[in-house]
Amino acid sequence: MPEYLRVKLRRLQKLHEDAKQLDFEIKGIIEGYGVDTDNLCAVGNGDKQTEALAFITNAEGDVEENIADIEAVFLHYVNTLRK
Repeated sequence: MPEYLRVKLRRLQKLHEDAKQLDFEIKGIIEGYGVDTDNLCAVGNGDKQTEALAFITNAEGDVEENIADIEAVFLHYVNTLRK
């Protein structure tokens, strides 16, 4: 196997590890505000949901639109918790 392919495979593995760690940190921050991240991946039981976090995790769609969708659902639950 060519060495440049081995290098790319190692790089891909490292990027996946970094992305997994970042995903873990992001979910921890969101959950720290009392928001169930399942509702940001459209697998939760909440009354307001989005698939946007799953889209970002899978590099799908426009990132700014996904962030806006996450923010809308995030704020819904944060504001619900404050009442």
